[in-house]
Amino acid sequence: MECTKLLEALQKDFTKIVYEGGMFPKGSALFAKEIKQGIFLLFNVPKSEGKTPVLAMIASFDHFESVGVKEPDQVLFHLKINSNEDLNHLKTYLSLAI
Repeated sequence: MECTKLLEALQKDFTKIVYEGGMFPKGSALFAKEIKQGIFLLFNVPKSEGKTPVLAMIASFDHFESVGVKEPDQVLFHLKINSNEDLNHLKTYLSLAI
C-alpha cells in the first residue's frame, strides 16, 4: 500500500501524537482526531514501509491528552490496512457509522 498519500492526508487533518505506550510498535507515527466527544480515530503508521500494515482504530479515551499515553478505555473498531481496498472499506465504514 502507498503510505505517502495517507501520511500527507493525516498530517493535514490529524494531530501527530508522541507515542509513549506499548500498544503499537516503537518508532511508528500515531495520528489522532476526535470524531465525537471522547471518541477518537487513530492511525498508526509504521516507521518503515513494507509488510507492516497501517493500523486504524476507533477508541474511547477520557480526554485527548490520554491518547498515546495510556491504553484506550474501549476499542470500538480496529482494522489492519494492507491495501487500498482496506482503506476503501474504512471509508465506507466511517461514512455509515458517523
